[in-house]
Amino acid sequence: MSALRGARTRKSWTAPAGLSAITLVLSLAALPVGGVQRLVAQTTDQVVNQRRLEYQAAQAEYDSALRAQRVLAQQFDDALEQVRGARRSGNADALERASAHAQDVGVPYGAQEERVRRTLDSLSAARQSLIDIITVRLEELLGQMDAASSAEQRAQLNDIWRDLDNELKSLESENAEGFRIEPIVMPEIKVDPRDGPAELLQKAGLLERRAATADTTIQEVDRRIKSLDDRLRLRRQVGDLLNNIDRFGDTQVPVVSGQPTSGRPAAADSTSAGPVPLTLEERIRRLYEYRQHLVNYRDQVLLRARQFRESVRSVAQ
Repeated sequence: MSALRGARTRKSWTAPAGLSAITLVLSLAALPVGGVQRLVAQTTDQVVNQRRLEYQAAQAEYDSALRAQRVLAQQFDDALEQVRGARRSGNADALERASAHAQDVGVPYGAQEERVRRTLDSLSAARQSLIDIITVRLEELLGQMDAASSAEQRAQLNDIWRDLDNELKSLESENAEGFRIEPIVMPEIKVDPRDGPAELLQKAGLLERRAATADTTIQEVDRRIKSLDDRLRLRRQVGDLLNNIDRFGDTQVPVVSGQPTSGRPAAADSTSAGPVPLTLEERIRRLYEYRQHLVNYRDQVLLRARQFRESVRSVAQ
């Protein structure tokens, strides 16, 4: 147990902004061991709270942008209906006025659509930052549970773990809703005998942009795989910790929620409806499969782009 405890209580962390390394070392050196642990935990908790506030602010901004978009969308639909009505009536003056009005309404509507996309990106980034720091805090709690001197202290730490674990599950669920595994279809871009060098280069550039988009998606998949891997590792470590505690006879330790050993939720009531959520292992496996499909797609698209560029030389001769 002591080896397990020593391995898990050595945590690496960075100093908060505005606190120099020398000041931090001197501050930690002046504290007893328990005081150092409390300072580290408090600092991480502060970052969690800060990122939680940032996430809530990003959520509020996105919701506000979405509500405004719905209002402008209704106005734009009404304006388009006026255009259709004027066209059916055959009144040229009314059609000109309705078209001008629709164009005027379409400008702020388009700008609002861009604002929605921008605030959604900010929300996704804030959510991921919160997920990352909660994962760090859960690792700290794991070490503190391992080093706890009593079942009562461990129970208090477990309560904190359970709350953060539930919050993390909710955030991960929202993350999954914003990420879809889209079917991968090769673009129908072919060499036309009438294509000249300009057309061939244009098609090659289009294929290369498709490949760049696939690369961006691959990076996003990699980030999600790492996040889920970290989550799975934590659950397994908690399972190992509880098994070791049981082995040493501490039967009063509470059971940590979240199914630490496998990540599979508890069996659902047979009367309940709805699909069974995927386990972490299943989600990771599907993402790896999707990643491989993306890599194959990117490589094939780049190969075709290279063939188009090589065709330019033969056409030019």
